[in-house]
Amino acid sequence: MCPRVLALAVCTLLFMVGCDKSSEPQITLTLLESGAEPRTVLRYQFQANRTERMVMEMIMAVTVEIGALKQPETQLPGTRMTMTIDTKEVSPEGELHYEFILEQTEVVPNPDDNPAAIKAMQRQMDTMLGLSGSAMVTSQGFSTDVTINIPRGAGLQVRQMIDDMKQSMTRMLVPLPDEPVGRGAVWQVTTPIETPAMKFTQVATYTLLEIQGDTVKLDVQITQSAPPQESRPIGGAPDTTVMLESFDTSGSGTVELQMTNVVPTSTLNLTTTSVFSSDQRVTTTMRIWATIKPLP
Repeated sequence: MCPRVLALAVCTLLFMVGCDKSSEPQITLTLLESGAEPRTVLRYQFQANRTERMVMEMIMAVTVEIGALKQPETQLPGTRMTMTIDTKEVSPEGELHYEFILEQTEVVPNPDDNPAAIKAMQRQMDTMLGLSGSAMVTSQGFSTDVTINIPRGAGLQVRQMIDDMKQSMTRMLVPLPDEPVGRGAVWQVTTPIETPAMKFTQVATYTLLEIQGDTVKLDVQITQSAPPQESRPIGGAPDTTVMLESFDTSGSGTVELQMTNVVPTSTLNLTTTSVFSSDQRVTTTMRIWATIKPLP
């Protein structure tokens, strides 16, 4: 698994864990449409002293164009990661403290994949085993404190990727509007993100499809974009820089929330195209299919 692909596996995992709103003061949530009557104020109703387990499955396909030479798309082996989440205390205001640990990683090969390459990829994935941490999250779905503990066996590249990317992804819990909403409501969460690798802006647009008891179903549309800038490649040496000419991500998916639980059921399809230049121009297009679901 190349450093960039391993980075995306780490980043997608951290996408599940959350980001710290206190370190992202520019984050904004804007209600665009209130939706139909009846309307209600949506809030999570967390419960203390529970254990939840979730599995995240991801498939990636990559196309690389170096100068005038375009390589055919390569579908990479799938990955499966299992995490345990223990809820601890819930404050009188509804804020939850929880802890998490990555307990299992698995490479899901394609029929034609080289067995030796799969074993090497599994060894790299296993360096993330034991990744753990804790977080506080409000009843509105905003994390106020996130800590990440990197496993001792993690290599330098994995440690660097986690340090670089742990603030760069959206939270697992969907942020909820202040105002009452009904079916058809639309709200937008805009997050300017800065990592040592690059600066970009993420916009997530949620549409409320259905409310049935404690179950809330949403559509999500995601975009990410970045202006031209000097960038440090993910997994590269600290003193290595290239010019980022463009960076664009678009994607869509669905989210089903159980308002008493931390783990949602969700699907997400993303396509990211980035153009870097140094000695030559390199265009990379990566397609990602990711799912999250709770385990019994």
